[in-house]
Amino acid sequence: IPNLFRHQLSARQVESDWYFQFRLENSADTGISVYFLPGLYFTSIQLFRFDDSLHKVMPVVNEYPPISDSTGFRKLRIPAHDTHTYYLKVKFVKTSVNVLDLRIVRDYYIAAFNKNFRVSENNETMYTYIIVGILMMMIFYSLAVFILNGTLEFLYYSIFALLMATLFFLKSIYFRTPTYFNNYFESYLDFVIQSMGTFFYFIFLRKFIEAKKRFPFLHKLFVANQAFIIFVLIIFTILNFSSDNFYLQDQVENSTKYVWSLTTVVFIVYAIVHNNKMLNYLAVGHFLYLVAGIASLVLIRDPTILGKKEPTI
Repeated sequence: IPNLFRHQLSARQVESDWYFQFRLENSADTGISVYFLPGLYFTSIQLFRFDDSLHKVMPVVNEYPPISDSTGFRKLRIPAHDTHTYYLKVKFVKTSVNVLDLRIVRDYYIAAFNKNFRVSENNETMYTYIIVGILMMMIFYSLAVFILNGTLEFLYYSIFALLMATLFFLKSIYFRTPTYFNNYFESYLDFVIQSMGTFFYFIFLRKFIEAKKRFPFLHKLFVANQAFIIFVLIIFTILNFSSDNFYLQDQVENSTKYVWSLTTVVFIVYAIVHNNKMLNYLAVGHFLYLVAGIASLVLIRDPTILGKKEPTI
């Protein structure tokens, strides 16, 4: 456990079943109850206890705390002046943000712990809510332009902004929340929402710059990206629901984001070469978007940049 404690797991590690052994001792004169939390994003959490009298490993009956986000916790009862040996078997959700974060919480403290556990240490959820607010303003503005002027491209932009606002909102509201929906969201739905948002953004961009008439190359590039997104989502869905090969699924997701980054680079170069005023303005925005996107992807794939040590086996 020490080598993996609170470290992000690699795609290969996520594919494996994990087993841990730990002992709990109650030195008090009365029995106590605690709740065990192995971390976040598990499809399966199985606990077993070694029975000293029978000399057999027995499954622990699942008991959950009286809180709304209870699926990640398991209740353990330890009699007075007794020591129990437990065995844990877990299977991780197919996501790149899996973290092993083992916690033992006294039963009377579970509500306060659950509340504090979901609070971000660096206020990242607060910043995300601000981004959601900005996106909502962009949605209202785009819809107003569409209603007043009938410009269809702004309807597509409002759909893009709505999907991205939904993505950020769900990321914030379910931050460190061990629920079945959050497992589904982190493993599958977040990438689908992001992909569909990008799909509608390409439609907006084609319509906004009249690419088919004025910039045929960009029109073909954006249409190709839209077809690529549909293809990727089909492959991603098949891998997610019909395969245990998370490494391949993770590579599909990352490769898609690299293709989007490459498309952005091509667009910026095209704008510089043609020196079109409208394209130049868009190129500046896309350049900032590219830098932020690459930085985000690099930090996700290599947490050591922020000083975190790589997990070792």
